[in-house]
Amino acid sequence: MRNYKILILKFCRFLTNIVRETISPDNVRFFVLGSAQLVFSGINYSLFKNAYIDMAQISRDFIQNIVEKNIESVYAKGLTLEDVEGFEEYLASINDSLPQIEEIGLFQADKVNVTISNDYIEQQMFKILLDMVTVLVISILFMVEMTLMSVVIMTRDSAKSVDNQKAIAGPKTSHGLVRATTFFMNISAYMSHTFITIVMNKLYRPILGLPKDVVLGLALSGEMLGGILAIIIAGWLMGRKGWKSIFSMGALLLVAGNLLSGFSHSIIPYIIARGIAGLGLGCMLMTIRTLVVSLPESNTAIAEFSAGSVAGLNCGGVIGGMLAERIGYNTVFFLAAAIVIIPFAFIHKFMGQYEIKGRKTSNESALAKFANFISDKKTIVFLVCIFAPHLINGSFLEYYFPLFASGNNLSQSDISRGFLLNGLFIIYLGPVLTRYATEKLGNLKGIIIAMFIVFYALINFTLFGTIFASFATIILLGIAESFGTSLETTYFLSLEGIKNLEINQGIAYFSLMVYLNRMLGPMVYGMALSLGTRMGVGIIGLGVLILLLLFIFFSKYELRRNSTSITG
Repeated sequence: MRNYKILILKFCRFLTNIVRETISPDNVRFFVLGSAQLVFSGINYSLFKNAYIDMAQISRDFIQNIVEKNIESVYAKGLTLEDVEGFEEYLASINDSLPQIEEIGLFQADKVNVTISNDYIEQQMFKILLDMVTVLVISILFMVEMTLMSVVIMTRDSAKSVDNQKAIAGPKTSHGLVRATTFFMNISAYMSHTFITIVMNKLYRPILGLPKDVVLGLALSGEMLGGILAIIIAGWLMGRKGWKSIFSMGALLLVAGNLLSGFSHSIIPYIIARGIAGLGLGCMLMTIRTLVVSLPESNTAIAEFSAGSVAGLNCGGVIGGMLAERIGYNTVFFLAAAIVIIPFAFIHKFMGQYEIKGRKTSNESALAKFANFISDKKTIVFLVCIFAPHLINGSFLEYYFPLFASGNNLSQSDISRGFLLNGLFIIYLGPVLTRYATEKLGNLKGIIIAMFIVFYALINFTLFGTIFASFATIILLGIAESFGTSLETTYFLSLEGIKNLEINQGIAYFSLMVYLNRMLGPMVYGMALSLGTRMGVGIIGLGVLILLLLFIFFSKYELRRNSTSITG
């Protein structure tokens, strides 16, 4: 036994040396923590499997004992089983109530044969395996964000101790703090994201004669309407009250919205509660987005903001979905409200010294600038044919997929995995595809390809209409968003009427268009789906194709006209 322990210690030391030689010191902690989680996941998997087998065996023995005693009592009265009416139904009722039992039957006059369902045990173990893999992925995302945040805070504190103001306010510190703030903000905001429409379905009551599919989208639309109001309020107050005050107000509104959502037991209060939550999140996002573009090395700051946003969205959505299956929707709303305290405290503790910078703009009035923005044909065609369809079709994931999946008996954890799958394709394919599209294709061709992928995703679901097809559609939409969104954003910010705006006004225009189309998304899907599930998605897909062809025609026409004017 002693030699056995010595051998294990030597093997562990050998592995440690290999890790130190092949992995950089910064990544050792990820390797160690990840390996530990894998080991414990394997142990837990084995424990769960043994528990399910033991439970099935106990159920089998219990049923055999009870049924055989009942049979003996029948024979003791001088009767036979043929004299007992409903004996087969009695066995069938026991079988139906215990999914771990496959079959109950007699193999002798007084002996019962109970067969354990191995298929049921394998199904349950597969669900547990999926949960473990999901938790592992989320743990890695969470671990990365926590490590980066810790490094930034320690760097800031060490610089503060020697009064190094340059390091305290430097790009690495400010970008890292923005990323951490956005991460926690999105966790709290998106914990309920995977089941907002499911709760609406449970609370459903007819409203003003609207089709049910439209009513089910009102909570999401109300949330987006709150975001639109936040743009107006935050844009007006930010210069007067400062960004930290607006962020704090938004945090309080998000807390109130989540708490009211948890306490809502009818549809109208629930819609209002989601609108308040949207107003709060909109104020927080407006302030952070405006701060990000005014920081040094703003492109890097935007990338850090996006990374924190996507990581928080995925962690929040999956954690909230898996918890909802175990502790209920209302409790998750309350938990989401409590987590808002973290970004609120983070801002006031670590980011008090950062301010939004102004920039020189033209002397035109705001009304004149807006008129320039909406009067440009290129702008209108882009917004109608590309920007709006792309954002509206985000409602396939946010609005339609949870309803479709729950209607097909998928668990809340499975729905959360759909959101995670979409997010992972955005996170890991985004940088590669964006770089390729920018260098090889250019903005215009890249945008067109992204929209063709959106069209194909919708037609794929229209043709097949299965759970597998819905997951394939989610993946394709994630691929399109991974590079299409950044290309569309760059294209949008290069349009006339945007370049001469103040930073907060430019971000307000962009946010307004995003929220407006995301508000319309559930309504458009609700009206289309009232015609039939697959037909509705097919109609939306056909609309995307028609608008895309119009955009291609207009772009070629503009290119031809510009080349003619140059040669002329």
